[in-house]
Amino acid sequence: MTEIQSDELTRTRAVKLASGVVSYCEAGRGSSILFLHGLNGGATSWSEQFAAFSGRHRVIAWDAPGYGRSDAIEPSVDAYASAAANLIYALSAAPAAVVGHSMGGIVAAKLAQLRPDLVNRLVLSCTHWGHGLPVGAPLPSAYVRRLDEHRSNTPSEYGRIRAGTMLPPGASPGVLARVARIAAEVPLAGLESAILMMNAADNRPLFAELTMPILIVDADADPVVTPDRAATFAALIPRAERVTLGGIGHAPYLEEPITYNRVIERFLAA
Repeated sequence: MTEIQSDELTRTRAVKLASGVVSYCEAGRGSSILFLHGLNGGATSWSEQFAAFSGRHRVIAWDAPGYGRSDAIEPSVDAYASAAANLIYALSAAPAAVVGHSMGGIVAAKLAQLRPDLVNRLVLSCTHWGHGLPVGAPLPSAYVRRLDEHRSNTPSEYGRIRAGTMLPPGASPGVLARVARIAAEVPLAGLESAILMMNAADNRPLFAELTMPILIVDADADPVVTPDRAATFAALIPRAERVTLGGIGHAPYLEEPITYNRVIERFLAA
């Protein structure tokens, strides 16, 4: 590992790994927790979790390939999971509890299957198994629309659009603004690569191989991973603990961080 940049104010750093540069945030000491963000997120998505957990844990959050200062890589779930494994190994953070949200949950599950020695607990947050389409298959219309929105709007406009699709009606203006601000920072190249990765990923065959404790967190007002899809996903891992959050959308880490953090902390302490 070669550390190449550091910003003490924001706690962001970047390391050069075999897969390229990965930028990340880190704080605290103790047992490691690695947070993997969703499609319209970044390392800064987890500010509330850093505040809650860094007093008792070593908290790490990456910028996925193509996000933040992280280099783009091959848009495959294996490549993304290998990059996450390289980061854990390079930071001497193993074994880590891994929390993967949405897109990050697809990567987290694959990471746990590829390198179970690095993952001692797995939290799959508002996520699914991937779309399982052939490499090169046309993108679903929702993803085409998302890329078009990014190309045809300013970053702030794109952020506001995406925040409106992630949160339920009645979400507080403050939460909307925070989600929009984070989404506005998502680069087009990183977004497109992550979409291609999710489009081809299919984690369904690997769930039976996972032996570490698993927690599934979903939300009954999530407009992205809807309740019916969340139930189908949970049925694929019947031994996992499942917690459904009420009245919360696709950003529970910011919408109701106290509740979200308590659920995770209880799981980590079990």
